[in-house]
Amino acid sequence: MPELPEVESIRRVLKNSLINQKLQKYKIFDQRINRFNTVNPRNLGVLLEIYRKGKILQFNFKNNSIFFHLGMSGRLDLNGIKNKHTHGIFFFDEDVLHYDDIRKFGYIKILKNDLANKQFAILGPDALSLSKLDKIFVMNEAKKSSTSIKKFLLDFISMPPTQRELDEKLEQLRIIDTSKIGISLIKEEILGVDTKEDLDRVNRLILKNE
Repeated sequence: MPELPEVESIRRVLKNSLINQKLQKYKIFDQRINRFNTVNPRNLGVLLEIYRKGKILQFNFKNNSIFFHLGMSGRLDLNGIKNKHTHGIFFFDEDVLHYDDIRKFGYIKILKNDLANKQFAILGPDALSLSKLDKIFVMNEAKKSSTSIKKFLLDFISMPPTQRELDEKLEQLRIIDTSKIGISLIKEEILGVDTKEDLDRVNRLILKNE
């Protein structure tokens, strides 16, 4: 599943290649990927900018915008080879962009720019560009949380799935949609275990403290 920093990296790479190129034509093959569109407008013109909010990319043209949500397994492949998981192809002046998605939890949505701006507005602040006031608000809200982890997990089992969870097949969205998640700052170093060297380091610390 593409994480937020990965989506931002994708945005920067595509921006360097595609900005100021005209979208000559495009084709969306899969109905599920195309599920939010009733019409697919043509002659979108020159790509002016690529924005990101959360994990959604917005390709901004003069009058319309194309939203790409990568879901669980989506990817945007620049000048790659079409395969059985390619559900959209976008032909620019000099480059071809493929939208691939094995599990098809993502989507491509095309909106008029006034609706596109409203779409971004309802997503709330972006985690990578929080203002100082946003950060203070998040910390103050987190301090209000008083539910123990054990009680929360027991309650979580009985919660009905939310619509976003059903759309994305992600249980985490049930938590986000129905709960206030508390966070706190700590001074201690947190050890991540991502490699064999990390595991060896943790094991040495455990043996040292026994």
